Amino acid sequence: MNFSALFANIKKSECPLSLLKSYVNDGVVLKDFNKCEEIGSLVCFLVSKTYGLGLKILLDCGLDMSASHHITGDTPLIILCNEGLCGATKQLIDKLEPASLFHSNVIGLTAITQLLCRAHGACNCLESLLSHLCLCSALLPVDLRMNSHIRSMSSMGLLHSEPLFENDEGSQVLFTVDQLLGRIKSDNSERIISVLQLWIKANLLRLTYSKFITALLK
Repeated sequence: MNFSALFANIKKSECPLSLLKSYVNDGVVLKDFNKCEEIGSLVCFLVSKTYGLGLKILLDCGLDMSASHHITGDTPLIILCNEGLCGATKQLIDKLEPASLFHSNVIGLTAITQLLCRAHGACNCLESLLSHLCLCSALLPVDLRMNSHIRSMSSMGLLHSEPLFENDEGSQVLFTVDQLLGRIKSDNSERIISVLQLWIKANLLRLTYSKFITALLK
């Protein structure tokens, strides 16, 4: 079976996960399709179609769950974060390599931006993601990434250097309070507070120079 036939059959199926399992039982090695250009389209379709409920099946089948859609740049993780599917989100975060957690789609959305947008603090989605991110300059605001001290840390191997990780604002986690609140689109006060509490706990709030000096002078 070729990839085009597989994808077409899955799209037409009312129960794509059962179809995948039947292919595996018939001896089809699904991981062999991971090199196909549209493998990202397939895994994104499956995650979206099943609302993340069949994630274990997809992982057990050997499909590349870090693959991105060849047009939109979406990944299964971005889709899960965007849909607010907490259980599947945390499950997939545990399975992906750190570099995959930084991936952004063509319009700059990442797992971080989407979880912040929906204020997923209380459910532990954001905490799980933060705990899996490796220390690298992609986490920093642009002005700090260009700092000579940061560059020297990268050269000494204390920070993972680019281009291993994508270098855009969607990967940033160090914010001022105003910047953090600007990333949150939820109007649920409890959700907003949960994110603020997490950022304080993780020591990821950035004090602006002027506010810091003002506080010292009081």
